[in-house]
Amino acid sequence: LLSQRNDRWSWNYVTREEKDAKVNTFPDDLDATFCSLAALSNFDKSIITPEVFAHVVDMLTMNEKKEGGPYRTWLVGKKSAPVWRDVDFAVNANIAYFLSLHDITVPNLTKYFDRQLKTGSVISSYYPSCVQPLYFLSRFYNGKLKEKIVHMLHNERTKGGQWKNPLDAAMGILTFFHLGVENNNLKKDIAYLLQTRKKDSWDAYGFCIDPSRDGKKYFAGSSALTTVFCLRALYEYQKRQKIYEEHGTNNKKEEKKYYDEIVGSVSVFFSNKDRLTKKHSLHILDTIIARDTKKHIPLFPYLFYQTLGIEKEKIPPLVLEKLGMINIFGWIAYTIYDDFLDGEGNPVLLSIATFSLRAAIDVISSFDNKEIQQLFFSAFDIVDAANAWEITHCRDRYHIPKRFPSVKLAEKSFGHIVGPLAILILLGITKENKEYQYIKTFFIHFLIAKQLNDDAHDVFVDLKKEQITPVVALLLKKASEKKKQTFSALRQLFWGEVIEEVCHLIYDHVKKARRALQQSSIIQDKTYLEEMVAVYEQAATTALEERNKTRAFLKSYHNK
Repeated sequence: LLSQRNDRWSWNYVTREEKDAKVNTFPDDLDATFCSLAALSNFDKSIITPEVFAHVVDMLTMNEKKEGGPYRTWLVGKKSAPVWRDVDFAVNANIAYFLSLHDITVPNLTKYFDRQLKTGSVISSYYPSCVQPLYFLSRFYNGKLKEKIVHMLHNERTKGGQWKNPLDAAMGILTFFHLGVENNNLKKDIAYLLQTRKKDSWDAYGFCIDPSRDGKKYFAGSSALTTVFCLRALYEYQKRQKIYEEHGTNNKKEEKKYYDEIVGSVSVFFSNKDRLTKKHSLHILDTIIARDTKKHIPLFPYLFYQTLGIEKEKIPPLVLEKLGMINIFGWIAYTIYDDFLDGEGNPVLLSIATFSLRAAIDVISSFDNKEIQQLFFSAFDIVDAANAWEITHCRDRYHIPKRFPSVKLAEKSFGHIVGPLAILILLGITKENKEYQYIKTFFIHFLIAKQLNDDAHDVFVDLKKEQITPVVALLLKKASEKKKQTFSALRQLFWGEVIEEVCHLIYDHVKKARRALQQSSIIQDKTYLEEMVAVYEQAATTALEERNKTRAFLKSYHNK
C-alpha cells in the first residue's frame, strides 16, 4: 500500500505501474485513498503522522461539495467534467470510517448519511447493490436510523428470505453484527453460508463495479475475497455464540424475557393510541431501542439488581418490569424535551412526550409505596430544575456562569439512576442508610464523568450553537484570558490545554465513583458497575494519548 501512494498521500484504483503504462488511466480517488488510509490505520496508527493528516485535510477541503462534507469522489480540478465531480454514498462512508478510527466525527457527514438513509438513496455508482455501502457505513455509524439499515438489508433478500449470493450474505451478516442484531436472528443466514461453500472456499461474486469496456459492464471480485468475508462472518458468529454460552443460557433467557416484556408493554401502550400518535411514538421507540445496543435503558434496573448479594425473590419480576417501563417512558419524554431545549424540537412530537411522561407517572402511581413515588417525583423536579438552570445561564457565550456546579451535570440525567435507588428502598435500604448513600454517590460521579466526556466530544458543535457546557465555559474563559478568538485558535487551545483539564476532571470523578463502589458491601458483583465508569476513564486516557498527535498535526497543517 505504501509503495502505491503518491507524494500527496492519495491512491488510484489501478496500480502505479498500470497508470504509468496508461492502462485504464483514472485520476486518484477518495475511495481508494481512504480505504488505503483505513487499512494502514488498522495495521499501525503511527503511520498516519500529523504530516499525513495535513495532506488528508487538504484533500478533503479541496473536494468538499460544501464545507464539512459530503465530499466528491475524484481528485480533479474544479473545471473538470461533471462525471468526475460526483458525490457518492459509499465513498463518503469510507471517508467517515477512516476518520472514526481517529476519533473524528464530521457533523455534516452524519447529516448526509441520515438524509440519504431516510430517502433510501444509498446506491453507489461503484458498487453493485446497497449491501456494500451499508456495510461500509455500519462500521462506525451510531445515528438514529440503525433500524432503517436493518430493514433495507432485509429487503435485499429474495421473497423466500434468501440472499442473492454468499458475498452479499456475508457482508449483510457483518453489517447486522455491527448494528447489534443478535445471533438467534441470523441462523438461516449462517446456514446459507455453510450450504454455499465449495470444499474450502466460496465462488467469486461482484464486489465492486469495474470500468466498462466496449459498452459492457464488468464487476471485480474473486473467490478469495468472497471466502474471506464468509469466514469473517462465521468467525464473528461463533465468537458471539461462545460469549453467549459463557454468560449462561439461563441468565440470557431471563434477561431476554424481561426485555421482551418491558419493550412489549410499552409498545402495546402506544399501539392503543390514535393512528398518528401510534405511528410517531412507535418510530421513536424503535429508534431508541435500536441505538441502545446494550439494552441498558429497559434493563438497567434488572441488571443493577443482579449485582446485589440477595435472594432474587425479594423483588418480584413485575416490579423490575415496571421500573424498566418507567425508564423507557422517561427516556422518550426527555429526549423530545431536550431537542426543544436545544432549539431543534419537532412540534409534532411534543404530544408524544406528554403521553410518555403521563404513562411513566401512571406506572409510578401503581407502586403501593409512598417513598418510591416520592423518589420518582423528586427526580422529575431535579431534572426540570437542572434544565431550567441551563436555559437561564448557559445560552449566551458572552455571559458565562461564574460557577458551573458539577452536580448540575448529574442532575440533568438523574432520572436514569432512580430505578436502582428504588430497588434499594424496596429492600428496606432507606435514604438515611450508608449503603444508599454509597450507591447514590457512585451514580452521581458516574453521570458527571459521562457528561464531561460527552461535552468534550461535542465542544465545537455546542460552541457554534452557543450552548455553554462546562467544557465550552472552560475553553471560552481561557480564550478570553489569552485573547484567542478565531476558530482555529480555539481548536489549538482546546487540544493544547483544555482537554487535559477535562480529562483530569473525568479521572477525578471516576476515582470518587470507584471509592463509593468499594465502600458498598451490598454490591457483591461489582463488574457491571465498574465497567460503566471504566469506559469513561479509558476515553480520557485515549484523548490524552491523541493530544500530542493532534497538536503536532495542527502545527504541521498551519505550516503547510
